[in-house]
Amino acid sequence: MNRIVSGMSDKVGEEIVDVDTESGRNEAESDSTRPRKRPRPWQDSPLIVIDDESRGAKRGCDSRPEFGFQLMDIEGLPTMNSFKLDEHILPNPEFAVLCDYQFDLEWLFGEHPILLGARRLVIVHGDSDSIAASNKSIIDNLGLESRIKMHKPFLPLPYGTHHTKLMLFFYDHGLRVIVHTANMVASDWTTKTQGMYVRDFPVISSESSIDSEFSLYLSRYLQKLGTPLDEARKLLARYDCSNAGVSLVASVPGRHTGLDLHRYTKQAAPKIVICIEVCSAHTFWS
Repeated sequence: MNRIVSGMSDKVGEEIVDVDTESGRNEAESDSTRPRKRPRPWQDSPLIVIDDESRGAKRGCDSRPEFGFQLMDIEGLPTMNSFKLDEHILPNPEFAVLCDYQFDLEWLFGEHPILLGARRLVIVHGDSDSIAASNKSIIDNLGLESRIKMHKPFLPLPYGTHHTKLMLFFYDHGLRVIVHTANMVASDWTTKTQGMYVRDFPVISSESSIDSEFSLYLSRYLQKLGTPLDEARKLLARYDCSNAGVSLVASVPGRHTGLDLHRYTKQAAPKIVICIEVCSAHTFWS
C-alpha cells in the first residue's frame, strides 16, 4: 500500500503503529489493566531495516514496532505509543543532515549531544541572520566548525522561507530517514503534538545501482537545496530505497515549469493520489 509523506513541506501522512502489549500476561486481563510495553531506545543495537515482508520479524538483537509514522512524546502525557527524538538517533553517523525552519542549537545539542558525534553534519535552516549568527557562535565555541556547517538555501522570491523538516543519518551499514513536523526548538518537542516518519534503508548489496522513485526524488530535492548537500546526494546512491513505501512531496520555493511543476507544487500530491488509485484499481480487478 502506497502512502504519502508530505512532511517535507510541513505535515506527515502515515498509519499509526500500535505497540504490542506485554507478552506472557493472562489473556483474560482487560485492556484497561494490561500495561503497555514501551520499546527500548534504539541506540543500543544496530540499525534495523524492516521491509514489507518481514514486519514485526526479529532482526539483530531486538524486535521493533514497524517503522512508519509515529507520534512524539509530550511532557506530562502517557508515552505508550510515542517516542523521543534520541530514540531514533544512532551514534556516530558518517554524515548527517538536519533540515528545518527554526533551530535553537543550544537546546538541541544540550538535549541531544549524540548529534555532536557525527563525523560531518550539515544544518539546513530558514532562520533570520541574527539567529543564524547566534547558532554559528555556539558551533564555534564548541570547536566544531570544521565538522558542522550551517546552510541557508537561496530563496529566489522576496517572501517565504525554508520550511522542510527532514533528517538524514548516513551510516556504513544503512541510512535512516526521518521526515517530521517540529521545529528544532524546545517548545515544539515538549509541548506540542508532533509526528515523524522513520524508515531505514540498507546498503546496496550488488555492484549494480538500484534507482527508486524515492531516492531519485530525494536526490533532486537535495540538489535544489544547494552545493553543501552534494555529499549527501553522493552518499544516497549507496543505499537501496526501493522499499520506502511512501512518496515524497517537497516544498521548493520559486516558479516551476515542465516536470518540476508536478514535482514541487500543489499539483504534486494529486498526481500521486491518482497514481495510487489507478494502481489499487488494477490490483482489485486483476
